[in-house]
Amino acid sequence: MVKDFKISNKKICSSAIPFLIAEIGVNHDGSIEKAKKMINVAKAAGADCVKFQTYNPVNLVSLNAKKAPYQIKNTKKNNESQFQMLKKLRLSYSDHKELIKHCKKKKILFLSTPYNFDDVEMLNRLKVPAFKLASMHLSEPAFIEHVAKKKKPVIISTGMSEFSEIKIAVKILKKYLKNKFILMQCTTNYPADYNEANIKVIMKFKDFFNCHVGYSDHTLNNVSAIAATSFGAVAIEKHFTLNKNLKGPDHKCSLSPLELSNFISDIKCAKICLGKKEKTLSSGEKKNIKFMKRSIYTKKLIKKGQIISIIDLEFKRPATGISSSKANQIVGKVAKKDIPANNLLNKKHINIRSIDN
Repeated sequence: MVKDFKISNKKICSSAIPFLIAEIGVNHDGSIEKAKKMINVAKAAGADCVKFQTYNPVNLVSLNAKKAPYQIKNTKKNNESQFQMLKKLRLSYSDHKELIKHCKKKKILFLSTPYNFDDVEMLNRLKVPAFKLASMHLSEPAFIEHVAKKKKPVIISTGMSEFSEIKIAVKILKKYLKNKFILMQCTTNYPADYNEANIKVIMKFKDFFNCHVGYSDHTLNNVSAIAATSFGAVAIEKHFTLNKNLKGPDHKCSLSPLELSNFISDIKCAKICLGKKEKTLSSGEKKNIKFMKRSIYTKKLIKKGQIISIIDLEFKRPATGISSSKANQIVGKVAKKDIPANNLLNKKHINIRSIDN
């Protein structure tokens, strides 16, 4: 059993509602005001935190690095480099401080993904409660170790990674953080088709690594995340936007504000409806037993001294007499008196006293 831990005031454990990460990423389009609006939307939708991206494009991509195919498709700019695109979307140090202040005001956690060592140091100075590492970081042991040494919880995605790479990353995380990390199943495609989700691997992660697991969802519906919740995901991450028609690289594969609200509601409902492993009666069921279960009635006239057969009986609602579950205890007994047809059977009619209703 993996020990629980906290990210700020949010408990991370298998029995709780998953830690719900509303991924803003770069969907603020470089606008601090748009970022604040998105924080407000995430809070209203019921998210536990918002997540941004912390980077300096100079340290992230080469000047002539081409955009990924999905970025070209979504931005409709084939002649723009990754560097040019990311430069417009970067948040400064002062932007981070302002957004953290706004998050505190709205009572929602601020998280961000650092892309380089300097970014880690900056976020650490800003006292973020945890680090969220992207899939590309999973195959960078030196970077994982640098982050883990900060002794703050780490959430790390596993897109584009082989199992052998994940084993190396987990070993480092356990060395420095013990159980205070979440391994996120992820498919690095924007959007990812639901047949790429591979939710069952969450079970392998749990069993093999004995760690907390989650799911970073890039699909366009809620099904994969609901499935991940049912498999024990303790954290769920999903991109959202203010408007899917905006020109940034991630808007089209993100949820609208209404979709985000529905997404979070579905995750919470999925977790609640899982219930417990024990079969128990709900309070509603207990109220309905009397009206929905059945008692034993006579189907036809039974004469005094007659041996009662199953064909002499029938079961009817409500459950106010001898329970239909006791029918085998009635069959073969002798009637003490004439019992009219369509009559609620009771213990006075037969030679037996030990039958409970």
